[in-house]
Amino acid sequence: MAAPPDAAPGGAPVDGLHAYLTGCPDPAWSTGPDGLVTAWNPAAERVLGVPAAEALGRRAAALLGAGSPGHPAPGPGSRAVLLTRPDGRSVCGVLTRWDSPPGSPPRHHHVLRVQGGPGPGGADLLGRVSDSVVVTDLAGTVVFTGAGAERLWGPAAQEAVGRHVGVLTGRAPRLATDFAALVDALTAGGTWSSSAVPVVTGAGRELLVDVTASALTGADGAVAGVVLVSRDVTGERELERSLREATRALRERAGRLADAARRDPLTGLAGRSLLQERVAAALAAARPGDRPVSVLRAELEGFRAVNDSYGWVAGDALLTSFTAHLLSLLPPGATAGRWGADEFVAVLPGAGADEAGALAGRLARWSPPAPLPGRGRRRGDRTVGVVVRAVEATAAERSAPFDAGVRGLLHRAERPEVAEPAEPVEPVAEPAEVPGGSPAQADGSTAERASSAATSSA
Repeated sequence: MAAPPDAAPGGAPVDGLHAYLTGCPDPAWSTGPDGLVTAWNPAAERVLGVPAAEALGRRAAALLGAGSPGHPAPGPGSRAVLLTRPDGRSVCGVLTRWDSPPGSPPRHHHVLRVQGGPGPGGADLLGRVSDSVVVTDLAGTVVFTGAGAERLWGPAAQEAVGRHVGVLTGRAPRLATDFAALVDALTAGGTWSSSAVPVVTGAGRELLVDVTASALTGADGAVAGVVLVSRDVTGERELERSLREATRALRERAGRLADAARRDPLTGLAGRSLLQERVAAALAAARPGDRPVSVLRAELEGFRAVNDSYGWVAGDALLTSFTAHLLSLLPPGATAGRWGADEFVAVLPGAGADEAGALAGRLARWSPPAPLPGRGRRRGDRTVGVVVRAVEATAAERSAPFDAGVRGLLHRAERPEVAEPAEPVEPVAEPAEVPGGSPAQADGSTAERASSAATSSA
């Protein structure tokens, strides 16, 4: 819209202003200080449905659908409006007002850029917006829908205008309540919006939409209508949900990987760093009430020769067997870890010396689950057994910093007080094959004795 010419500094309007108002393709009019119409152009007659002869000398608010009469007249500037013709039809648009400069007869000049509604004239700006734009009066009657609204909701403009806004949705049980709430908010001078509203459109599509409502004022500045701008966010929300799920899965996987990196890959038990953290946590939890904390340290005596004589497969089988035995004995809340090749540590929060000692005794009674073959054993190989030491944390260790407390407690558990090395086992001759049966011992030993020899490592 071209800027209107200024009024003459002497007071009387210049001829250009009168020509501008008369020839403006959009509805234009002027009012005096008392609010009475002093000029009404042909476009105003055509679009607003009021002849100039009827408009001159009357208040514009009375002609164009006044709201509450107590509202002050709007000042200079532009604002979205919803005006009502005498025949009850609505016209929405942007109303621009400017005043005559000082020294000119006081006048208020208005130009309405029509954005929807009846009659020709004015550019349909709202109709070209990609989002759904729907204009209603305060009762919810549709005054205007843009092309975006037709794409989103389904019904064409000619099917929706003049009907309640509910015609756009196939199912919206909260529509009446929500519309009343947004009207209350707008008339009170506030704002209204709602995100990811589930709707079923008139075309039957189930969508999530973001909806924002803004007020349209009447000729007197009172709220007269509502502009509803809706945008389909179904794809965006689905993408956000997918990203959240992918992020959660990545975090869980990263957590599993981080946890696996701190665990022994063969046994699944805690590694050194995780064990030290669990000891530190147990000592810290025990400080307030001086609750007991104990540590078990177990070593598989005679294990190291197993890998040399039988290979790592046999050695791994012994380690996993002992791990299962250890885990089966631990109370809830305890943590077991692999400290070295043949060394294991268990943290026992809440366990005193007596309880830890009893557990150590049961742990030491482990034996390999199946015989090791005689082939590969060497002279002097010893029976694989378990040596266990149980220590209870002292008051100083429970209250000491990490280095002194955790490392001190683990260091005290390093050396067993009682060690019972197994007696050397004489080499056993290779078993001879018995037709149709299992190998027989060369020295004629029984099956029980063969099981005992199977605990030998080579």
